[in-house]
Formats: sequence, C-alpha cells, structure tokens
Amino acid sequence: MASIDALLKQHRLIALDTCLWIYHFERHPKFSKAAERILSAVNILLEAAQLRALHGFRTPDAIILATAKEHRTTLMVTNDQSWSKFPDLAMLCLSEPVSFHDS
Repeated sequence: MASIDALLKQHRLIALDTCLWIYHFERHPKFSKAAERILSAVNILLEAAQLRALHGFRTPDAIILATAKEHRTTLMVTNDQSWSKFPDLAMLCLSEPVSFHDS
C-alpha cells in the first residue's frame, strides 16, 4: 500500500471531496488523520503559490519557505539572499558577515 505522501507526490493537480474537510473538522475516528495529512500538504502548496506570486520566489524555494512557515520554524539558514524578503522568518545568510565563534 502506498503512503499518502508518495501518492500525493505523483500528481500535479489533486481534486478534494468535501468529505476530507468534514472528517477533519468532525475529527472522524478512522479518517481524520489521513484527511489532516492531505489538507496540510495542500495548504503548504497553496502557501507556496502565494509566496511565489507575492515575492517572486522560484517554486522550490517557495515550497521550502511555506513548509518552514507551516511548521513554525523560527530561523532559516541559507546562502540565498533573496530569501530575506520573506518577512515571516528570521534569516541567517551564510554569505553575510557573521561570527561563528563563541563570544
């Protein structure tokens, strides 16, 4: 049996039946966890699309940033200075002058 994540990754466009939302909101004993996982993946992709539209991030970068935001990351370590235009996360850009020694 394929995992939900593996199955979702195989498709470019996914249609959702309203039952997923019902299972999620009503905390269905059998299907709420699966519905939650699917809706979480879709929410991350929607957020990534919005970041791409608003800030011009490339798709892979937008997905990384949306995932970090979804999981409430507090610091993003990168060497991509363009990520600094994402206001929701503190950024550490390795190419900027920082001290890596204990004070």
